[in-house]
Amino acid sequence: MKPTKITLFLFYYFIIIYFIYVALSGIAFPKHSYPSYIINGFFLIYTIYVTFKYVEIKRFMVPMYLFFIYLLILIFFSSNFFNSAQTYIKTLIPALFLPISFTFIKDINQLKKFNKILILFLLLYLINFILTNFFKIGRTPYSRLDSDFSLYVGNVFTEGLNSIAYILVILPLILYLDKKNKKIVIILGVLALVALLLNLKRISILAVFIGYFFLIFFSKRKSYFIKSIVPIILLLLILYPFYKEPLQYQFLNRSSRFTEDFYENEGRYIETKLVWDEVFSFNSIQHSLFGKEMFNSPGNYGGGIFGERPLHMDYNSLLFGSGILGLLFYFYYNLVILKYFLKLKKHLPSKNNLINIMNATFISVFLMSFIISISGSFGSVTFNTIRSIYLGAILGIFNNIKFNDNLNKNSNLCLKK
Repeated sequence: MKPTKITLFLFYYFIIIYFIYVALSGIAFPKHSYPSYIINGFFLIYTIYVTFKYVEIKRFMVPMYLFFIYLLILIFFSSNFFNSAQTYIKTLIPALFLPISFTFIKDINQLKKFNKILILFLLLYLINFILTNFFKIGRTPYSRLDSDFSLYVGNVFTEGLNSIAYILVILPLILYLDKKNKKIVIILGVLALVALLLNLKRISILAVFIGYFFLIFFSKRKSYFIKSIVPIILLLLILYPFYKEPLQYQFLNRSSRFTEDFYENEGRYIETKLVWDEVFSFNSIQHSLFGKEMFNSPGNYGGGIFGERPLHMDYNSLLFGSGILGLLFYFYYNLVILKYFLKLKKHLPSKNNLINIMNATFISVFLMSFIISISGSFGSVTFNTIRSIYLGAILGIFNNIKFNDNLNKNSNLCLKK
């Protein structure tokens, strides 16, 4: 069944709509107010509706669906069901976009359309970055308000930075498919990278470097990715005098986070020790196997010594909330997705340049998400959706090439570069 125009519009422009909502939340309207419930409720209904109406369930999708059914059961045992349900919904929505993308994106032209959305996202992020600093709006992570170099982010911090990290790693594929606008895309990418560096969010920056390492390592066209990096590095060096002072200021504010023993006072390190010691003590077999307080960790882990601070790492959140079974289930469903990709990959032409770049991009986006999970991603909609849509798109295109009745004709149309 062919999706309607409004269905496709909401699919392609979802990350733009949601980004605008995140940017306005807490500024144009209070956080956790009616607009928040309306937009999350609407897109929950949308993704479920599209799943049932348009998505043909493939075997590789089943473990993911079962995983979220398992989590849904667990949140009914939470002492704060409303809080758990909110995070669950904002974790489920991005996940459902993977099979939806698999269904809606079947060829390179459709992928190009989504690539344009990613470039638009870069532009919107930079506009938000400029406006919030010009008008001094919202948060100033890692900065002091009394400094000339205080960095304002409005309400877009982790959602925006991790989204930029994914897009920067996808950028070589975008450039390969859109040589016409190459200069504009590179400039936007470099400016977004400067903004990422200025924020000095370690996981986002690390994810980009690791993502590019995977791109080069898994690619048969290593020279292409290396050449893609050269103009970016040159532009960064040319622009360095313009962002040198604020970058140095940010680094001084974060200097304690870059010492050899910083991890000893790092919240994520302490929470990991507390959660893993508690779960693997097996003092409660039920807790160890099935967890407790799914997506409701504040005040409930480590004897409450962290107060209202929630668990930050996804792995800790899963282990504490869904137990050993839940954490293993999470890795299993992701492994099934990877195995399906590798299965499709075997049937595709190995010497095709575009296929090779798409292969490396899939693996990089897939693997770097496990790095980002160290910082925490559950309940973050925008960047998780970018990941899901791109993985689903590449799987959808590869699947279409493999199984289309007119394989040779369609392969030529899809892979002509």
